[in-house]
Amino acid sequence: MGLGAKMLSLKRKNAKRARFEEAYRNIADKLQLPGRDDPKRNVLQLVHAWLCDEENGPWMMVLDNADSVEVLFPRQGTHGSRDRPLASFLPKTGRGSIIITSRNTDAAERLADLVDDLNYMPLAITQAAAYIKRRRLRMSVSAYVDEFRRSHKKKASLLNRDGGDLRRDEGASNSIVTTWQITFEQIRRERPSAANLLSFMSFFNP
Repeated sequence: MGLGAKMLSLKRKNAKRARFEEAYRNIADKLQLPGRDDPKRNVLQLVHAWLCDEENGPWMMVLDNADSVEVLFPRQGTHGSRDRPLASFLPKTGRGSIIITSRNTDAAERLADLVDDLNYMPLAITQAAAYIKRRRLRMSVSAYVDEFRRSHKKKASLLNRDGGDLRRDEGASNSIVTTWQITFEQIRRERPSAANLLSFMSFFNP
């Protein structure tokens, strides 16, 4: 990518961040949030705090055409609330819902493949999402699907012996074990001592 293309990409990301901030300002005006006109206050934080308040809601937020993950999760963040990743201002609460749309159909197809490979098990999906989020700059959904299938195939003989609960679907159980195994292998590569400690702790009854 040439310098001109990099500058154009940066301008597009900055423009999308500006639109995100403008949308939050509009929300602050609609809600008449105290401090919204104070130049020293961060409107993103004001709106985020209101959305996270369990006394507010129900509400629904739509992020339309969110085609670039780097808009929400920039590769190089700086310190300060204004430069925090936009994703940090998306509330995590049971009082509202967030719908994210994208024109990238390939991403939707890969996500569908991942959920299908995980047998639609909520725990397995949560584990996979946490892993991808933590390594978002190096692990795409497609890469995770490929790694999952390789890991699942390599460990088939071991995982097929998983019989802790005979009433549980065997395939679904295996998907959870495989997502955990992928995470454990990454821990072992980055922090061997932590992996050894986890292995030691596994011998104890909680």
